[in-house]
Amino acid sequence: MGAAVDPERQRIANMRRRAAALERHYRARGPDGKSRLAMAAGRLGGQKTASRLGCPRAWGLHMALKRWHGVPLPPEGGTL
Repeated sequence: MGAAVDPERQRIANMRRRAAALERHYRARGPDGKSRLAMAAGRLGGQKTASRLGCPRAWGLHMALKRWHGVPLPPEGGTL
């Protein structure tokens, strides 16, 4: 087993990583003020989830039903 990491050093390293990420997102703002990096990552994540759950349009409808009406998502690979 390796030596225990000093929690204070780990906390400082995490804060530095977070500050660097915030700076990258700040520099990558689009005309609407949103981070283009975050938007692209969200699109990719949504596409992966949609492809895993089936038709992207059906997935969007399922997500809207869950968000606004509390209808649970269908089981993976299944339909409502």
